[in-house]
Amino acid sequence: MDEIFAANKQRIDQMKADWAANKSAKERLVSQAESLASSSDLRAASDRMKSLGDEWKRIGPCEKSDNERLWGRFNAARTRLRERKDQEFNKRKAEWAANRSAKERLVGRMSSLSSSSDYRAAKDEARSLTDQWRAVGPCEKSDQERLWNDFKSAKDRLFEAAKRDGEQRAAERRQRAWERVSRLEEQLRNTEAALYRAQDSYSRALSARSPSMNNPNWMTIVRNQQERQSNARSKIASLEQRKSDLVYKLMDARSKANSL
Repeated sequence: MDEIFAANKQRIDQMKADWAANKSAKERLVSQAESLASSSDLRAASDRMKSLGDEWKRIGPCEKSDNERLWGRFNAARTRLRERKDQEFNKRKAEWAANRSAKERLVGRMSSLSSSSDYRAAKDEARSLTDQWRAVGPCEKSDQERLWNDFKSAKDRLFEAAKRDGEQRAAERRQRAWERVSRLEEQLRNTEAALYRAQDSYSRALSARSPSMNNPNWMTIVRNQQERQSNARSKIASLEQRKSDLVYKLMDARSKANSL
């Protein structure tokens, strides 16, 4: 009988010791859980709280009153963390929705720029829109990727259109520059031809035979000859100046055309 009593007492003492150890372990988990409930790192706290839940399941029982009290505290801590996480998620969802709307507006504006006729102003605005995009916070990953692809595609279309327009304008400038060279070359040829004719006319005026002094119109004829010579010299001087001006303009025009 004493042996049975002793065995029962030993079993009860062991159970109480186990309960005390389990109570101590659960108190430790409760303390950690309550600390996690107010953590600022909700993701890490949530992962750690899940681990604590797994540990709780592995710990044996303790006295019912202690078990219920400790479980109530532990579960309350889990609930607080979950509610905070839900609030944070709802807040983030609202921010994501606002950011998505902001980015949709930026996509729409960027898309409209590709049809602009003033590419310089459009590219400046595109750079400003890119800065605004960077300033807007994130949205859901699927929306983020879709909107960024739309935004970038619209921006690429704009800059490609601006590049084509720039190349076309450059080609037109080169064409106008070489057309100016051609006009100046033609003007120079015409001036040289006119100068040749003026020099020939001057040579003929110089070689004209002087009238006989017995001719009653001698003075008139001499004056006419001198006037023709003077006019020819003036025309030659004018044409030489024009030729010089044209040569300078032609050299400048060729230099500019070659630089384009």
